[in-house]
Amino acid sequence: LLITFVERLTKPFIHLDNDTEVISLLQRMKEDAGLERAHIYYMLRSNVFTMKEIDTIKALIVKEKELKQRILDTGSNKVKIILSKYFDPKVEKELLACRNGVFDYLYDQLDADQCFQIGTEYIDQFKAVTSALLEDFVSSAKKIYTEASRALVVIYIIWIFSLFSLLFLAWIVYKMIQKEGRHVEDLRIASYAFDSQEAMTVTDTNGKIVRVNKAFTEITGYTADEVIGQNPNILKSNVHTRTFYKNMWKKLNKTGHWQGEIFNQRKNGEIYPERLSITSIKNEQGEITHYIAQFFDLSEIRETQKMVQHQADHDFLTGVLNRKSLMQYLEKAFKKAKKERLTHAFLFIDLDHFKQVNDFYGHYIGDQLLIEVVHKIKHCVRENDIVARMSGDEFAVLLLNLGNSHKKAWQKVAHIAQNIIDTIAQRHNIEGVTVKIGASIGIRMFPDGEASINDLVLHADKAMYKAKKNGRGHYLFFDDKIKEELHRMMRMELEIKEGLKHNEFCFYYQPKIDLKKNEITGAEMLVRWNHPQKGILGPEYFLTVAEGMGVVGKFFILALHQGCELLTQNIFHGTLAINVDAKEFMDPNFEQLVIDILKHHHVDPKHIEFEITESMIIKEFDIADNKIRSLQEKGFKFAIDDFGTGYSSITYLQRLPVDTLKLDKSFFDDISKPESRELIKMVISLAKIFNIKVVAEGIEEKSQLDFIHSCGADEYQGYLFSKPVGVHTFLHMLERSEVYL
Repeated sequence: LLITFVERLTKPFIHLDNDTEVISLLQRMKEDAGLERAHIYYMLRSNVFTMKEIDTIKALIVKEKELKQRILDTGSNKVKIILSKYFDPKVEKELLACRNGVFDYLYDQLDADQCFQIGTEYIDQFKAVTSALLEDFVSSAKKIYTEASRALVVIYIIWIFSLFSLLFLAWIVYKMIQKEGRHVEDLRIASYAFDSQEAMTVTDTNGKIVRVNKAFTEITGYTADEVIGQNPNILKSNVHTRTFYKNMWKKLNKTGHWQGEIFNQRKNGEIYPERLSITSIKNEQGEITHYIAQFFDLSEIRETQKMVQHQADHDFLTGVLNRKSLMQYLEKAFKKAKKERLTHAFLFIDLDHFKQVNDFYGHYIGDQLLIEVVHKIKHCVRENDIVARMSGDEFAVLLLNLGNSHKKAWQKVAHIAQNIIDTIAQRHNIEGVTVKIGASIGIRMFPDGEASINDLVLHADKAMYKAKKNGRGHYLFFDDKIKEELHRMMRMELEIKEGLKHNEFCFYYQPKIDLKKNEITGAEMLVRWNHPQKGILGPEYFLTVAEGMGVVGKFFILALHQGCELLTQNIFHGTLAINVDAKEFMDPNFEQLVIDILKHHHVDPKHIEFEITESMIIKEFDIADNKIRSLQEKGFKFAIDDFGTGYSSITYLQRLPVDTLKLDKSFFDDISKPESRELIKMVISLAKIFNIKVVAEGIEEKSQLDFIHSCGADEYQGYLFSKPVGVHTFLHMLERSEVYL
């Protein structure tokens, strides 16, 4: 509408100067540049980059280029000189950087306000060009007026008798010039009203609104008739102080421009945020004639930011706080409790048997169960208490302001914890599926001498594991006994770190005996700790702590290196079995790691057998299956360790791509029972069907050996022949060609 208005204003002057058409083209370019600025600012502010928005921006840029070329084609040399004078290549270069940053999705490297400012500077160049053209236009009009006056004098001398006619003609010319002056003023005002996507308000120097656009009505709810003649404070929200507005006008009067974020009020009373830019409009003499305000509604951007922030602070599934946000709340509560001597409690909740629900019914039912569990936990705690999801099936509750009585606080926490356990232990109906789970809770009252919130979480975590170890479905307060266990574990962690640093860990070898050849054909490598004070320690002393530290993978690498060193001595030509941790095996770099180590030692992979558990394979069967087959193709062997302790052994036996089956010691604890003997026979026969070698573990008696021999087992290992021994003892054993019992 505004562009059409400008074009109508310029038409009467085409007979004076062909360059008047350039003014309307400039207004179209400014409109497109304003649209481009608004879209770029919105995308950077909301962090929402869509192809639709980017295509819109690109289309606007193409239109700007076409209009600029049209100006250059149709405009005179005077226009081109003015363009070169007022268009700063540096501004266009900075604008191009913002454009390219958006097109390349580099939103984290761009500042929305800076790009907005660059866009404004770019648009201001159009204002300067327009003003220059208008000034030239006025100058031409004045020149015409002067020439007309001279003509009047000549006509007056020649046509003395036509005085009245000449006076009438002069009066007409004078009126025409006055009208042209009003048109010029209208053009100047219209040149600033270019951005149809932004609301626009034009006021005079008395602060009265003289013009608004359609976007103004859409944002504020006020029509043009309702606000023209009114003061812009009709939109005032009373959110800002007088000082705020005083500083605004101070800068506006000083620099001629002000921009920033402000809260205004719609006609319906709703307060909303907007991005506002106010510019002073001056005439040729530098006098302020009007003020133009441009703004756009930030409500949607703010809502998007709130939504993004909520997603960052809350668990996506259950809607409660996530671990990061919980730790922030806990930090504040911890500091306040220490300062004001308040009593709080931190509950660490772990669901019992939740994994079976996921495995049996699938993750969808598991997710719905977690949502219901959170709902039940919320009903068990007070309104101001905080519930959060730590990870997976682990939750936390922060109980605040439990009173000054230590005893009553403990009783209150115990009551809430038991209520949570009882509620979760009830049967849950999830979309027609009835499931039953439990919960174990560790509790840490605070403040109680902790150094940091990390200690709080660690203490509650240890109390929870202790409660789970004691039979699940219980709560347990962190106490001195657990504290001592924690200190012992922490001391051991430090010792393990030192042990790894000083190469104190080594491997013992438990021979595997071939039942037909009656000779050592392999050995299982078992980790030992050559402790500087306590001597040789078995894995039962340190392995659980090492697993918690995540250093079991280092034991595997150490075993592989030591095993390769033994094989390179050309004394032993059998197979060395090395236990592999699930985390290490599932690592994407596992295959390349073992290949590189064997290449380094120049060892044939056929001498290495990896022992893995059936539960580890079943958990990620497809991935494990591909890994095993890939390594088998390179010569490595695989054995299932502790076969028979899982719940899917027989079901998966046919599908498992392994070379060896190691029957767990529990199979042979009581072979006097007929059912035990029949089970052993069945498993060995089944393994033979699938061409899998069978190794019997834990053989300690001659009767056990005779029985597995009769059943067709291939190898055995156990104390009947030898306990795990050091490398030198093992090498001495290899010197005997046969095994004598």
